[in-house]
Amino acid sequence: MGANSLKDKAINASFWAMIDNFMNLGGSFFISLVLARLLHPSDYGLIGMTTFFITFFSVFVKSGFMLSLVREQNANQKDYSTIFYFNVVVCSVSYVILFFIAPYIAAFFEMNELTSVLRLLGISLIIDGLSIVQTAIRVKQINYKIQAKISITGTVLGGIVAIVMAYNGYGVWSLVAQILIRSSVNSSLFWFTSKWRPILLFSWSCLKKHWAYSSSLLRNDLTIVIFDNLYNLAIGKFYSAALLGQYTRAKNFLDVASMSIARILSNGVSFPVLCKVQGQPKELKDKFFHFLRLIVYISSLTTFVFVAVSDSLIPVMIGDQWDLSIYYIKLLALSSFLYPINVYNISIARVVGRTDIFANATLFQRLMIVPAVIVGIFTSIDIMIIGACVASLFSWIYNMIKVKSLIEIKLVEQIKMQARVVYIPFIVSFAAYLLYWLCSSYFSNITMLLLQLFFSLVLLVLLSEVLRVREYLELKGILLAKIKRL
Repeated sequence: MGANSLKDKAINASFWAMIDNFMNLGGSFFISLVLARLLHPSDYGLIGMTTFFITFFSVFVKSGFMLSLVREQNANQKDYSTIFYFNVVVCSVSYVILFFIAPYIAAFFEMNELTSVLRLLGISLIIDGLSIVQTAIRVKQINYKIQAKISITGTVLGGIVAIVMAYNGYGVWSLVAQILIRSSVNSSLFWFTSKWRPILLFSWSCLKKHWAYSSSLLRNDLTIVIFDNLYNLAIGKFYSAALLGQYTRAKNFLDVASMSIARILSNGVSFPVLCKVQGQPKELKDKFFHFLRLIVYISSLTTFVFVAVSDSLIPVMIGDQWDLSIYYIKLLALSSFLYPINVYNISIARVVGRTDIFANATLFQRLMIVPAVIVGIFTSIDIMIIGACVASLFSWIYNMIKVKSLIEIKLVEQIKMQARVVYIPFIVSFAAYLLYWLCSSYFSNITMLLLQLFFSLVLLVLLSEVLRVREYLELKGILLAKIKRL
């Protein structure tokens, strides 16, 4: 595949991934706003308590095989069918285990309702696992257009049902229904829109081949699930469901940006593009830096501006009962900003086949948060969150050092580039917060929010156009070109 063809595919994939993200963000954001007004923080807390167990078993369902299929340039029917049947078995076993341990999990949190919640949510493990191969095929083709349409449909239908149920007083069950319907719609549409079907073929040698690549990713994903959910386990057990709801709401708001960037660019579009040039050192470095600049720019802009307007945005969007989440948003900001950058930096290890380095880097970062969680149990949630930020900073440095060893990009070179990229988003967000600090006593929250957003947009465009900010101009060019083509 030629360089121009690959570039066009990457741009097209990025465009549709952004459309997917924008529509899902808009739909999910609107749905979450409505649900937050209809539900109590403790309802979100209950779902937060189940997150560790559902995501833990989902790791075994995926087992890193989807990325292995994407990376395998000569994948055939034997590869796809083998992974499909393996997933069917793993999905079934995982759900059976979860079904029987659900009462013990409920007893740990002293929440009897968790038994039924876990058993119903566990069905999503089977549903999601059945479309792993179809998803891998779409990613391998760098085809995000169909993925965007499927994802948006699932989000909208799941959200509509959840709102209707919440309005009629179903509480936490509306959130359970939202997750199950979204999974069902997504999986069904991936099957409907894909020509691939499994055949009666299973190869142990094929499974071992993919396992050789995927085993380190499995260890990596287990590390992420276990350590990242220590917060939910600790807050749910030693504090309260309501406080866990406030924390998860703050984290979910920030994750809308950071996780989306990681999914679209850090793990999504960039991975298949970089895999296609893995044998060309100069081309690999150039494309690596190209994606990194965009990730740093988008992550800094979305995170910084969101924090700047959070004091006016949260009361307007979800009500005063969530005021504690504003404080948590500010504490979590640094960790949220660095997350997609850290994910992308170390993802180069997967591209060059060093999944062991990728897994070790993940373990390094997560181990650092354990002392913070332990101290936080006996002190406050603030200590836990600050610990996560410190861990993210150390991981940022560690990952850049690993990038240098893998593709010879110097640490100083990365730091200089990232510092140059973030200064405009920082100025814009600082100015927006200063505006709130000076004028909030004179305006209502809704008026203040609109003023901040308008001021931020105008300042961003003016500074970027005058200073000819490279990342801004590139994103603007892609958007304008796609609008003209449409």
